[in-house]
Amino acid sequence: MRNNKTLPVIVGTAIFCVVIILGLFLPSNDETLTFSVRTGSEVLNIEPWYDETQECHYLFLPSYTTLKNVRLNTPNLKLSFGDTVINPGGSLAVLDTGRIYKTTILGRHRKHDISLRIIQSANIPTLFINTASISITKINTNRNAKEYGVMTLMSPTGDSLYLEHKGPIKLKSRGVSSWLFPKKPYQIELERPDSLLGMAPATNWVLIANNYDESNLKTKIVLDYAKTLDYCWIPSSKFVDVYINGIYNGLYLLTEKIEVSPTRLYHDDNKIVLFRGVNIYALREEYYFSNSRESEQYFVLESESPSRIIKYQDELQKLTDAIYGADTIPTSQLESILDIHSWSCKYLIDEVFSNFDMWQSSNYFYCYDQPPYIFYGGPVWDYDLGFYYPATHFIRYHSPQIIPFYILMKNDEFRKHTIELYRTHSRPYIDWLVSEGIDSLADVIQSAAHANSIRWMNMFHRDRPQYGWLQPSMPSPDSLKTYLFQHKDFLDRHWIQGMPYQEIYIDMQLSDGDIWTEFRSGQTVSQYIEQAHPHGKYQSYVWQDTISGMTYYPNSVIKDPHAQLILCNDSTDSSLPSAETNNSKRLLSKQTRNKIIRYGSSALLAFFGLSMFGYIIIERRKEGPKGKKK
Repeated sequence: MRNNKTLPVIVGTAIFCVVIILGLFLPSNDETLTFSVRTGSEVLNIEPWYDETQECHYLFLPSYTTLKNVRLNTPNLKLSFGDTVINPGGSLAVLDTGRIYKTTILGRHRKHDISLRIIQSANIPTLFINTASISITKINTNRNAKEYGVMTLMSPTGDSLYLEHKGPIKLKSRGVSSWLFPKKPYQIELERPDSLLGMAPATNWVLIANNYDESNLKTKIVLDYAKTLDYCWIPSSKFVDVYINGIYNGLYLLTEKIEVSPTRLYHDDNKIVLFRGVNIYALREEYYFSNSRESEQYFVLESESPSRIIKYQDELQKLTDAIYGADTIPTSQLESILDIHSWSCKYLIDEVFSNFDMWQSSNYFYCYDQPPYIFYGGPVWDYDLGFYYPATHFIRYHSPQIIPFYILMKNDEFRKHTIELYRTHSRPYIDWLVSEGIDSLADVIQSAAHANSIRWMNMFHRDRPQYGWLQPSMPSPDSLKTYLFQHKDFLDRHWIQGMPYQEIYIDMQLSDGDIWTEFRSGQTVSQYIEQAHPHGKYQSYVWQDTISGMTYYPNSVIKDPHAQLILCNDSTDSSLPSAETNNSKRLLSKQTRNKIIRYGSSALLAFFGLSMFGYIIIERRKEGPKGKKK
């Protein structure tokens, strides 16, 4: 009985001791390392970001502050830097940016050592967003979820441009492929229209993450260029450093959303109907229109109820029919369906900046909601996958596209208009970008881009097979200038000098992908392959032209500008079997594996069955005549 009475006392005492120990050694909520940034009457809190790979805490500071105005904001913590101790409320003026400090955190009940590095942005406005739930996990994992909150927008000099909007804002994730990255793009919805950073007042705003472009320059360069064409409303954009719930989230491009509204895409007299051409992403939509030309060409309605796409499906079919027949129908018939100038501008922008998404998604166009339904190209959007194809190549020249511009370019009037726009407008602008425009923009965001690359270095620098071959690019400003210089030379040769564009095709039949490339007189097979796959071993293969039947050895000069090469059985390098042999081996090994699996499984089952049968016979023989053991 005594044991029954003392057991609860012992258990209760043990629980009490565990609680006391946890209270002594575990950090409490008021021991989160927090700093305050003061500018004038504004005091905003920020927290360091911990990089597990470097085992270092990074304190990212906005452009507008100085270390003197950054103070330790945790009441029960002190920071020790050797002989220097920063108490609660103390300034960080004794520290420097860029250095890694070995720091001791002194709490009420604990102390531990950390590495701390301070990184500061420059020249960039800062956007602070605080959500009601103090978490963005919900919107980062559910594209349809929303978070309510407030926001503060500070200029690079510390002026509050937008102080805690009266009434909550709504924050949600957005994007398709870009949403798969750890750095999410977002949409901000204000309670009422307002102007941000001098842009026209509106309710909806977009934070573009530039996930595919560590330079953070591409989209901004292209949107600014598109505005100079003055053919359509183009979204304005400004760079901002973003902090969400006090934690630095990186450098973003704050952009006007593409939508029909009085301050954006709008016409005083006519209602505008906005469409978007997409590929298989449209299958996620409840309503879409698929034209009868290609299996992966779809159109969705952006400006009103998606179900109304049915109303315009006949007109959309007329549009695609006109485009695919642009090289055969009269120009007057083409102009009765689409506006040549706006589509020329749209194609020119995509071609000059080699936009991968031109045939993937984000292909906007619109019409007025009244007959005759004439479609206008634009606005353009999202170029972090610009500068994508080789500089000596037209974009997706032979591939199916949402809008097959390579067919439109066969129409004499469309081609003439596009080339004239390129001559008079694009070439001078490219010269300016190469000489000073890109460098000027890069200088403005240099510090902010550096901070962003540290914050998201795992996204940019690690192998991420889940994204397949679409890996982010890490271009420098110089590489962008080199690309534009080379692409301008390529376009000059074919558009200004009138040199015919001819492609050869090399079917690699290997994991590296096939080659579509511009034909160059006097160039050998191995030179073409070296350009596409440097330092590869494929240059020693022997090839055959499926059109002429000619055999090409590695040093053979390709004479037919339309050659289509496939691998032969023969090879100059016996260690590198031909594609047919490779394919046969792959096929044979696959068949062999299937046979091994099939016959092996049967053998195992047979062995198991025979073993059981033998076991039963042996056991029965051990028994006596009456079922007893011998």
